[in-house]
Amino acid sequence: MSPDELKPEEPRFLITGLNGVTGWNLFQSVAARFACRGTFRKAHSVFKTEEFTRLDFEDPAAIGECLRKWQPTHVIHSWAMCDLDLCEVFPEMAHKVNVLGTSRLIGALATLPSLKKLIFISTDHVFGGERGSYTENDLPVPKHVFGRTRREAELLVLESGLPALILRPGLV
Repeated sequence: MSPDELKPEEPRFLITGLNGVTGWNLFQSVAARFACRGTFRKAHSVFKTEEFTRLDFEDPAAIGECLRKWQPTHVIHSWAMCDLDLCEVFPEMAHKVNVLGTSRLIGALATLPSLKKLIFISTDHVFGGERGSYTENDLPVPKHVFGRTRREAELLVLESGLPALILRPGLV
């Protein structure tokens, strides 16, 4: 189904990061109720229909093209490098994926007239971890690379001026 086949008021979702547990489960839930597309980085046998797009967040032109084609009203950004050990070993890669990838998506979304909401999937790792049961009023003090890069990306979302929601799930 193309965006032209939908009524203007019908929500159209784009979910990034289908290779991850969070992205894939969100896609399955959202696609059961709404028009939905998803992006992936690593090929998988399930990603063979028009619902799925191979997308590398290092390519701003590809991000823009994906958004122009689908014209999503809602974008759920769950794509991330979230392996804590790998982030510690490769902090530059974690920054590239988690911060620069988010920055490129935000840049493309800023030109998308159909956007009603960016939903950014962050993590409770933006907190120190001493006590748990954190709220949005608690001060983020990440202790490791993954948490720091997700916090940096959160700040980009907050400063973007886009209509946005940041979610910080715990252990997924």
